[in-house]
Amino acid sequence: MKHKHFSRLLSILLAVITLISVLSVSAGAVSIVNSNTANIQVAGRSEILKKTGNTTMGANSWSYKTNDGITGTAYCVN
Repeated sequence: MKHKHFSRLLSILLAVITLISVLSVSAGAVSIVNSNTANIQVAGRSEILKKTGNTTMGANSWSYKTNDGITGTAYCVN
């Protein structure tokens, strides 16, 4: 009987934690739609995953700054 109560309590706790994490996480993004220009510079390339047969999965990154002061990093995974 103890095991059943523990499992039920653990299940409820995990469900509550999952709901809190889903509801509390919001993505923050800045819109650059109204910016006139943006300076973009290549920041680098990283190899994320190496597979057999000399194939790799990598990512390129760029840093940008708009004319109205918005800065950030953009990534492309390929």
